[in-house]
Amino acid sequence: MSILDIRKELSSKINKLEGITKNLKLQLNDYGFLTRIINKTTFDIAVVGEFTSGKSTLINALLGIDLLPTLLEPTTARITYISYSENAQIILIMKNGIRKVHPFDSSFLKSLIAENKPLVNEIDYIEVLIDIPLLKNSIRIIDTPGTNDTDEQRVAVTYGLLPEADAVVYVTIHPVTSSNVEVYKEHILGNKIKNIFFVLNKIDLLGDNLELAAKDVSNWFRKNSTDEINTFYTVSAIDYLEGTLEQDEKLVTMSKFKIFADALIKFIESSEKFDNLKIQYEAVFQKIKLQIVEIIKLKAGGLSIPEESFQQRKDDLKNDLKLFREQTRELENQVELDFDSLTYKVEESLNTLLNDILVIVNEILSSDKRDVNLLIKDLEMEIKFKYENWRERNEPLIEKILRSIHEEISIRVMKSIQEVNVSLVKFTGTSLTSYAQQNTQTPLDSIMSDDMKSATASTVAVVGGMLILSTFGLFTPLAFLLGPLFQNFRKKRLQQQREQMKPQIISSLQENFQSFRREMIKNINVQKDLMEKQIDEALTAQNEEINKQIAEIEKERQEQTSVIEQKINEYKAAVENIGKI
Repeated sequence: MSILDIRKELSSKINKLEGITKNLKLQLNDYGFLTRIINKTTFDIAVVGEFTSGKSTLINALLGIDLLPTLLEPTTARITYISYSENAQIILIMKNGIRKVHPFDSSFLKSLIAENKPLVNEIDYIEVLIDIPLLKNSIRIIDTPGTNDTDEQRVAVTYGLLPEADAVVYVTIHPVTSSNVEVYKEHILGNKIKNIFFVLNKIDLLGDNLELAAKDVSNWFRKNSTDEINTFYTVSAIDYLEGTLEQDEKLVTMSKFKIFADALIKFIESSEKFDNLKIQYEAVFQKIKLQIVEIIKLKAGGLSIPEESFQQRKDDLKNDLKLFREQTRELENQVELDFDSLTYKVEESLNTLLNDILVIVNEILSSDKRDVNLLIKDLEMEIKFKYENWRERNEPLIEKILRSIHEEISIRVMKSIQEVNVSLVKFTGTSLTSYAQQNTQTPLDSIMSDDMKSATASTVAVVGGMLILSTFGLFTPLAFLLGPLFQNFRKKRLQQQREQMKPQIISSLQENFQSFRREMIKNINVQKDLMEKQIDEALTAQNEEINKQIAEIEKERQEQTSVIEQKINEYKAAVENIGKI
């Protein structure tokens, strides 16, 4: 079965489902998304991973050309679509919709990023059309921004692409971060993607630790996967690219990249990718069917309620929904307090780190060491040592706090799902979920007896959200602190005496540290804002949908009894017909 056949089959199912929902005046969720899948003419391979994992270098290695910029800042990262064409060119699609076409030049994108950042800020995405055999037969490779980017909009763009991806190359480095695994679980497994290649990149930095590192990384993903993982590769994309361009066979062999590249080419040429894609599409379609059936059951149940008890049940349900809103506001306030406490602790810890660094800087600058080169090197090494020790002590503590907040919210979200289901069962008199009716004392109830987890919140699952917490993203890189300092003073060290350098170094270090501090606190606030927004959006989506259906039920109940009975029968028939699709 070809990809066109698979999408044609999906189109037929969607048309049948849409016909049923239109007759009932129901909106088909994710219709735009399904339409885009059906009308696609490409087989999309999304290359996904955290910032600095080497995604762009890996794509360059696959293409055999040094095309994509690799020394990007997160703010300059743009989604790039790479497709086959005999007429090679680069197209910049601007945020205002204008398409700027440029003749193909392998150095164009690098020059653009380095020399014209104002223009880069106006780019929505980039299309590269290039004559490379790998991309024939409608293969399209997508270079995505880092999943650990602290900019919510750029991360959202990446996550928005994944449901439409036909295959994913998931790039990571060692060690694997918890956020990396969470993104994989929510946005790769969560979107039912079956065609996945796992790549441990930058093995050139691992040396003799490669075997242990590879085992550690593969174990992380295997224990969090629902299917067996047979596509795990260890590579050095940079070594392969340099070896290919410089015709250095030894470097090419050491990179181990060809094993991965050959497997990917074999996959592209086989029918396996279509078999997995059919499973992926079917899983997405079944999820949408289930959502529609639940809404229809709610409406049918609401119309079936005897008149004498309808008003009371409706009022009870609305009161429950109001209570859920209030409880979620309490949860958001608690999140605010938890993050304020975390920020205070981080601030105090950073103050201690700065004091420790200033003490050691003063000691080194006051020493008898005459060689300024060695003095600067000692300063770099000592500051790095202090930072790494600080991070080693604090990262587990901060991760523990974040994990505690995350777990508390997850438990409250799960409890809310239970409570909403119970309220809907009471309203309709029928079970939307057998779990809600049959379990009067679940393990969740026992968990919720803890005073620390007594509130509830609406489910993030309603809008497909995920509370992603990344300690990796929180810790500002050391280069943010060291780079501006010593790059400057290396230039001056031959012209100045140590006594003159000392106050300047300390003053510059303090200034850089404040920027370092602001960046880290900003990253913490990004996590907090994202969490609060997702909680709020989930609650709003759920409440609005239920209230909308209640209003429609009330309107329909005003009609004649014979018409109501007819609609109830239509709803029941619709549920049966959906089950047959």
